[in-house]
Amino acid sequence: MPHQRMCEVLCRLFLLVSFLSLVSGAPGTQDAQHAARRCRHISLRQEWRDMSLVHKKSYIRAVRCLQTLPAKDISLSSKFTRFDEFVISHTAMADSVHGVALFLPWHRQFGFLYETALREECSYRGPTPFWDWTRDAGGSKPMSRSPIFDPHTGFGGNGLNGTYTPPTDDDGAIWHLFSATGCVQDGPFASVTLHVGPDRRLTDHCLTRNILEQPSLSAGWEAVHTRIQAA
Repeated sequence: MPHQRMCEVLCRLFLLVSFLSLVSGAPGTQDAQHAARRCRHISLRQEWRDMSLVHKKSYIRAVRCLQTLPAKDISLSSKFTRFDEFVISHTAMADSVHGVALFLPWHRQFGFLYETALREECSYRGPTPFWDWTRDAGGSKPMSRSPIFDPHTGFGGNGLNGTYTPPTDDDGAIWHLFSATGCVQDGPFASVTLHVGPDRRLTDHCLTRNILEQPSLSAGWEAVHTRIQAA
């Protein structure tokens, strides 16, 4: 038994030393690696309503800029833009990267590439926005009144029902995106013509949106927290 106990102690000691060697590396190596990889600029993520008005307008200008730049893929016709290329990439991969473990890392890389295009091709210099929808859900006020849908400092409001008729043919997509039946009437993208969608189709259409207020009533932070605790 003493011999067996000694083996167990030595094995655990060996594993601990091995782990520490992997973490710390050779003397001086870790410092050199950290110095070589030290970030010179940390990209900031900021909730839309917390951004300054200058940054909001700058971000929207950058998106509009991307919607005017020609696509880099020469196989696409001249009407397609750099913005369209990102939509095409997402729709082409939708069936493979949704509902699987790859969902988060793929979309993280996708978002990084989109952010890089805005910065390098359209000179955006502000923080990258995100929408914390839990701050708008729960029924305290209509979801459509969220600052992100503001026609002057956001992305425009709801679509007007009946101003767009989505196609009904089967494009073969497994993950179908929700098709709204109304074109957005105000905001910076009200007059934009999109060339990709719905789903895999390559069709010219307006920006559509259909904000459903009822589902948002049970999507507030308190409701989400309650469900997590009850799981």
